[in-house]
Order: sequence, then C-alpha cells, then structure tokens
Amino acid sequence: MIFEDIFEPIEVISHFKDGQIRPLRFKWNGRVYKVHQLNGHWVSNQGYSKQYHFSVMADT
Repeated sequence: MIFEDIFEPIEVISHFKDGQIRPLRFKWNGRVYKVHQLNGHWVSNQGYSKQYHFSVMADT
C-alpha cells in the first residue's frame, strides 16, 4: 500500500448525513477517483474555521 500526502487542491463529492461527512469521489489532476475505503478522519482548527481531513483508499 502506498501513502501519499497531496498538498494540492482537489474537488470532493461527499455525503452528509446525521452530522457526518463521508467522501465518495474526488477529482485530482483532471482525473476522478472513487473512494473505496475511509481509513481515518480528523479536524483541525484554522482560526475561526475548521479544516476537515480524510485518509482514503481509492482506485489506482
């Protein structure tokens, strides 16, 4: 398994239900990836706002 930190903007399609966020697909470098597994998530405070982070497993 390969882990990679990506410090680039991505577009994410997520499902919101009962206060939970679940990423379903994301677009990076012009390609769409389907999320197969959510490995973890965490929230960090950035001033007055929150930044949500996800560790996912995707195809390819």
